[in-house]
Amino acid sequence: MPLNSFRIENEGPIGIAECREVPSLMVIAGPNGVGKSTLLDKLHDGGSNIDISKIAETIYLSPHRAPVATDI
Repeated sequence: MPLNSFRIENEGPIGIAECREVPSLMVIAGPNGVGKSTLLDKLHDGGSNIDISKIAETIYLSPHRAPVATDI
């Protein structure tokens, strides 16, 4: 059974993030520091008000950063 809904409150920069009907494809986008990685981490970990046992298959790609050259 897929993730049907979630609600995350007061986690890092997130005040409230809620989705009552999760679509089959959801794009999470925004500027730096708004909580995209926090949201994905909480969904992956089964955080606030999420019953992770209802997720049959989770595809999760951890947030990553491109390497930055510091010796230019």
